[in-house]
Formats: sequence, structure tokens, C-alpha cells
Amino acid sequence: MIIRRIKVSRFGCLDYLDVPFESGLNVIKGLNEAGKSTLHQALLMALLERPTKKKSNEDCRSWNANRLFELEIEYELQGKGRWVLVKDFEKNTVRLEEPSGEAITDWEGIQEALAGAVGTDSLKVFKSTIC
Repeated sequence: MIIRRIKVSRFGCLDYLDVPFESGLNVIKGLNEAGKSTLHQALLMALLERPTKKKSNEDCRSWNANRLFELEIEYELQGKGRWVLVKDFEKNTVRLEEPSGEAITDWEGIQEALAGAVGTDSLKVFKSTIC
């Protein structure tokens, strides 16, 4: 899996951010409290968390936002094209668009697709390894 872009809306100190990633190593730098760790947290939640309105997700909502956040990741799988994952924590929805234009909207199907994309049997194994 090669992450090509992340879009973050209403997440922590990030009202809206669209970050494209280039091939190779990408470095995120900035002043203290600029949102580097918040972006990292958004990336992990976009990959690993089920979108719900639970209390812990309320803590990640931007202060001035009247609804929970939305996270979008565009990634590429070698030889399999680009995929787009969108999670709306306000609406409790998730959508994974395949390169063919078809979409997976059930949680278990998306979990299975993402686990395959990161090269593990499950996202729980992936999460325990990277976190």
C-alpha cells in the first residue's frame, strides 16, 4: 500500500487539510502545535477505526465544528490501481471505492480489503505492530 493523499475535515486542530504524498519518503514538519501529531492520529483512524459517534471520537472533533470529522485516504496497490477510502464519523458511514469504480460499503468487506492492502491477516495484527 502506498498512501497518495489524505484529506482531513474537522479533526482536532485541522479544520480542513488535503495532503498529497509523493513517491518515496515524505516528511511532515512544522512548528509545535501545527498539527503533525493530529495528522498522524487522523491517518491511523482513517485506516483502523470504525466510524461511530462514540465519546472518544467527540474528543477529536474540531472545536468550532458542529459535526464530527470526515477522513479520506487515497492509496495505491502495485498493479491494482488507486483506491479511495472515505469515513464519515458523523454519519457512521464508510466507503471504499475500487479502481473499477465499484464501491464496498460494508465494514467487514472494507476491513478485509484493507488488511490485504497492508499485507496482514487482519488490521488488528497491523495495529498491534505499528502502534
